[in-house]
Amino acid sequence: MSALATCRQHGLRMDSAITDSTASAHRAARKTLSEPCPMHLLYVEDDPIIRELTTEVLQGAGLTVEAASCGVEACSAFSRAAAAGRPHAVVLLDLHLPDMNGWDVAKHVKVHPAGATVKVFLLTASAVAAAASPHAGVEIAGTILKPVTPKQLIDLLR
Repeated sequence: MSALATCRQHGLRMDSAITDSTASAHRAARKTLSEPCPMHLLYVEDDPIIRELTTEVLQGAGLTVEAASCGVEACSAFSRAAAAGRPHAVVLLDLHLPDMNGWDVAKHVKVHPAGATVKVFLLTASAVAAAASPHAGVEIAGTILKPVTPKQLIDLLR
């Protein structure tokens, strides 16, 4: 489903400037990665519109994206992909999820046998909230402050 259709489904208006902006983001992402990237990525975001738009941009850049809407869904998706022999290389993770915080999901990923080499990035609007892990020994690859542009995300994943 397109971003425009998603917005209509939720009763939101999306004007042509936003639609044009999304199309421009797709073009910019495709230019940034001239060849498809075989990276398998897990993207965790509870806001359905942000999740849909970001997933479209990442897929437009040639990434294989599995999206989850909450922490429990993310942990399950990560475990399932690892069991299938296709673990995620990167997890982009919203810090504030409805059922558990991003640090708890990061801990699940990093203690999983397939999680040692996985790069986990926390996405948050609050630099203070992401400053310190409540779990000793849970290391993340970085924190990304929202809002983030498609180009910033693609550059990060290079």
